[in-house]
Amino acid sequence: MTKQRTSLVTVITPTYNLIQNGRLKWFEQNIKSVQDQTYPFIEHLVMDGASTDGTLDILKEYQQKGLITYYSQKDKGIYDALNQGILKAKGKYVVCLNSDDYYFNSKAVELEVEELEKTGADACYADTMGIDAKDDSYLSIWSGKETFFPPFGEIPNHQTFMIKTKVMKELGLYNINYKVSADSNFIYKMIAHDKKFVYVPKTLVGYRSGGYSDQNHGDVLKDQERSFQEFFSKELCLSLDEIHLLSHNRFFVLPLKEAIELGSKLKRPEWIEAFFKRYFENKMITNSQGLKTTDYSLKEVLNIRWQLFNLIYLFKIKRKKNTMKIYLFGKVPVFTYKKKGGRKVWKLFSLPLFKKRHIQYGRTVKYYILNIPFLKITRKGN
Repeated sequence: MTKQRTSLVTVITPTYNLIQNGRLKWFEQNIKSVQDQTYPFIEHLVMDGASTDGTLDILKEYQQKGLITYYSQKDKGIYDALNQGILKAKGKYVVCLNSDDYYFNSKAVELEVEELEKTGADACYADTMGIDAKDDSYLSIWSGKETFFPPFGEIPNHQTFMIKTKVMKELGLYNINYKVSADSNFIYKMIAHDKKFVYVPKTLVGYRSGGYSDQNHGDVLKDQERSFQEFFSKELCLSLDEIHLLSHNRFFVLPLKEAIELGSKLKRPEWIEAFFKRYFENKMITNSQGLKTTDYSLKEVLNIRWQLFNLIYLFKIKRKKNTMKIYLFGKVPVFTYKKKGGRKVWKLFSLPLFKKRHIQYGRTVKYYILNIPFLKITRKGN
């Protein structure tokens, strides 16, 4: 650690009735992950919402060991608790790590501080490993690199955001009127005030599914559209329909002429460039895979999850650049599509749907369905 990397970092964790809500083991993992950080200059504030189930006794024990500093009082929700923590923070940088999330990488804080100090950025963000809250299995990586900041509606995972504390205070902290996505609202506000962000290309945080924002995903989308309207509609002279297309990342369904009209309104060169790059990439993917354009972006369609009785996933669909996979019950790979060069591979239960094989110097060709030979063609003679 160089002398320049001694800036204090404040990690804020909100809690409420950890025992009653079955979050105690996750909170313990949270604490341990902060303690295991290679970066030594960390204060860990726990902002408790006046728990009544014995949680305070546990927090008191951790504080006596010197692992945390906790405060307990009634609050108006998670973002109000975070605001109280930010006002008490002594660190140059602040990061919010929820009680059921943890640092996935022991160098997470060190890597983020190093990037912030090197670039002078106001905030940094990184990749997140999705964790299934039911069995702690890994789901998928939430890539910060693949996200698009406003006006494209996708926000990197909040738990990876490390922000200058003075910027948080300067911009007025979290707006608690946004009950499910005040974090997204604050990021929109930072962009509207031309604050600088930097991406750390590492998986730094484990984020458990099923939290408050996951349970209220529809409200999150509504809040993001509302935030977009609050900060950008006047600047860009956008209609409500245009805001809807941009904030929910659905603009690629537009015909080219309308896309040009909308993209030209964005004013900022980096936004215009990103808009048309995203637009044409999605058009190419749609055409190459033979998918029909719908009212949803391709990424949104291929991340749909069907859930039975709100308990178990029936199907999950995941897509990378040239690959699409469908999982039964969220675990069993049922169908795979992959494009390798100019060749397309289709698999059912890991078996190729269709395959042909040349043997005997090309004189014989065998055709297979699910690895079962069904046709053989032999060419005889010279």
